[in-house]
Amino acid sequence: MAVNHADGMLFGSVVMYPIAAGNAAFTAGARWMTLPFFAGGLVVGISLVIASRFVLYSVLGRVVTPGMMEDKNGWQAWIIAVPLMLFYLAYPIAITCAGIYMTYNGSQWAAQALWSP
Repeated sequence: MAVNHADGMLFGSVVMYPIAAGNAAFTAGARWMTLPFFAGGLVVGISLVIASRFVLYSVLGRVVTPGMMEDKNGWQAWIIAVPLMLFYLAYPIAITCAGIYMTYNGSQWAAQALWSP
């Protein structure tokens, strides 16, 4: 079964959020908090993937359907299609990178705040 680019990037990144959160807690010195942060990272990852997938497909569904169906062969379709294709390619990568970065930094901050020696 084929998976499109957006779903593959977003759902494939779910495994990276718990790793980033657990690694942040471990490197912050709160080694005993690695497993709770691992579970929290999984929740953050799944929530972010569901929300970003909703945003992506709502934007593409509202713009592509009315704008592209009016003129199927003209240059107006290319003016609409090229930026949307770039958005479709860049959005999942940007959300994945930013989400993992913020999960790591937020988990490290929370681990340091909870475990201050």
